[in-house]
Amino acid sequence: MNTQKPSFAAPRVVRPDEAGARADRFITHLFPYLGYGSVQKLLRLGKIKVDGKKLRAADTLLAGQTLTFFFAQKERDEARLPASRRKTPPDGALVERLSSAVLFEDDALLVVNKPQGLATQAGVNTRISLDRLADARAGGAYTPRLTHRLDQDTSGVIMLAKTREMAAYLTRAFKERRVEKTYLALVVGEMKEKKGQWDWDMGKDTGPRQEKMSVDAPAAVPAVTRFEVLEKRHGLTLLRLTPLTGRKHQIRVHCAHAGYPIVGDGKYGGAKAHPFDVRTPLCLHAWSISFTDNEGRARTFHAPVPEVLLQLLTDNGFTPLHKEHP
Repeated sequence: MNTQKPSFAAPRVVRPDEAGARADRFITHLFPYLGYGSVQKLLRLGKIKVDGKKLRAADTLLAGQTLTFFFAQKERDEARLPASRRKTPPDGALVERLSSAVLFEDDALLVVNKPQGLATQAGVNTRISLDRLADARAGGAYTPRLTHRLDQDTSGVIMLAKTREMAAYLTRAFKERRVEKTYLALVVGEMKEKKGQWDWDMGKDTGPRQEKMSVDAPAAVPAVTRFEVLEKRHGLTLLRLTPLTGRKHQIRVHCAHAGYPIVGDGKYGGAKAHPFDVRTPLCLHAWSISFTDNEGRARTFHAPVPEVLLQLLTDNGFTPLHKEHP
């Protein structure tokens, strides 16, 4: 006989717009205060059911399925956790700031100018992230789905799907390289080439810091980046870059390997990436994104250049850069 009893959460029916979500990510969104690790444990213990059967972390949810929860109130008690680990809902002011960063929105798509320093996706040690803020902003009306990523220290345009259909379409479009992304980067050194292409395979570094990527990695995969010099002055170069592949840290690794690290990128450029008396933030901005949507319409979205980069260019004698159209 099953002696488990449902606890504080009522059974939850998966809505059509939520179908296709991976189970562990969906549950983490439902109960953000539990944290990713706790959700994984509850799933392993069989304390979350789908239509009466054990729900597994990698399961894909279907519309109409019923989720039932069998864990006690004490298992969600945040009072026992240190403040740094409490998964409280995002602050309303932060959600409002996200709303002010929206570049475009319709029934299927949300386009945001992600500020520098905001993580794209929530994690074990990440309390505030773009996906959590977008989810809080949606208020349950829909489930925002990330379709691509930006580094935490990179600002700029990023798209979230509001429907399962748009998420599937964009995911396929990125995989098939039918989405063009353009970045702006201020790098150290005055480049001699006017334009060109870097074709250097990349992979995860096998050294002690395996979170880094490297062109010398044994399991490297193809990575291609086109570059064009917009202007160069006082030992600096402003580049327009188009990655033809979507590898982690691709632009940062390619710039550093070429001998022109991005200003502020100490991770890959070391001390050379900090040429000024004060340390500067990463000068990499996802400026635009272009694609043909699922109705055949050509779409292009631009993210205004952040003030910190505009000011740095002005201070170093570059031609005034228009925020929307460099």
